[in-house]
Amino acid sequence: MYIVFEHMSNDYALTSGQISRVTNELGVPVQQPNASKTLSGAAAKYVIGDTVRKNGQAVRYKLSRRGHAYLKEVIKGRKAS
Repeated sequence: MYIVFEHMSNDYALTSGQISRVTNELGVPVQQPNASKTLSGAAAKYVIGDTVRKNGQAVRYKLSRRGHAYLKEVIKGRKAS
């Protein structure tokens, strides 16, 4: 999501399944249900979903400006507030 925000003008939204596939390809396996729970739970203040979550229906997520600022601070090695 950070790469999409930085290099693609945040034009594309990703589903939890797509995020799971990307993390698996990067060598950090994250199962789709775990990605979904994280996006709707702990990461909810950093992402924006295109619809309300419903069972069996894919939600596409984008990184919010707050999430982008937080990740920039994490990458720099500073503690974000």
